[in-house]
Amino acid sequence: MLLLVLPLVAASCSSSTGSVHSAATAPSAVSAGSTSVSPGSTPSTATNGQAAIPAEITRCATAGLTVTLGAVTTVAASQRQTPVTFTNRSATRCSMYGFPGAQLLSADGTTYDIPRSPLVSSTRIVLAPGANAHATLTYLADDTASSSDFAATRLVVTPPDERSSTVLPWTYGPIVNQEGATHPGTYIMALTPGA
Repeated sequence: MLLLVLPLVAASCSSSTGSVHSAATAPSAVSAGSTSVSPGSTPSTATNGQAAIPAEITRCATAGLTVTLGAVTTVAASQRQTPVTFTNRSATRCSMYGFPGAQLLSADGTTYDIPRSPLVSSTRIVLAPGANAHATLTYLADDTASSSDFAATRLVVTPPDERSSTVLPWTYGPIVNQEGATHPGTYIMALTPGA
């Protein structure tokens, strides 16, 4: 009886070995676009066993931005402009879109909300580390120092979709108080690339 069982076991192992050998002699590479992948290996772009995925570009956060006011230029007799510049000081790219929030403050804490102007269309801006974007702030200066002006001392700037702000000193003098005006002479435009 032992002599009959042993050949059957050997034959069974041989059959199993034959199946494994057949799989081992299959083609060694599979083409996926221009990338060759060997069975059991990962693509050359793999990281930790997974195919590399482009890093998502997140929104620029207030903590990763430096905000500055630029030089003033005269637009009309008493209307002037200054760029509000955002510099990406983080180590990664980030994106900005739309308008920054802008509010002037007086010494006693009174606020003056600066309206948005549609003169510049919003566009998504991707900032590499160290790169800039700016929003032009146009303001109607009150050179007469009348009682109806707004004596601004600080500018509060909030990046788009952020809740925290940067407070900058406002050294450009009082502005004409036009709160509630249909076409005010003080406004801020959408962000554009560059300083």
